[in-house]
Amino acid sequence: MNIFLDTQEIFMVEDHIFRLDEIQRVRKVLLQLNDKQRMCLLLKFSGYSYDEIHETTQIPRNNIGKTIARGKEKFMSLYQEVGEEHVS
Repeated sequence: MNIFLDTQEIFMVEDHIFRLDEIQRVRKVLLQLNDKQRMCLLLKFSGYSYDEIHETTQIPRNNIGKTIARGKEKFMSLYQEVGEEHVS
């Protein structure tokens, strides 16, 4: 029995559980954003340009930056709230 391998396996399982928990928290928060903010954030963080986001969402090009900024701000605020609920 190799205790080093057993320890590595335990850490791998814990890491996997942590990632699943984080994914659930992110999804929960994303669902609380309005559709425009959620779509813009998902597209932006998937590598889309503002022009591509405009073409996909039909949101005016000059509003995309504001929508992303407001969405990020709201996401962070809600994410912290969800994290505090999770710890309690």
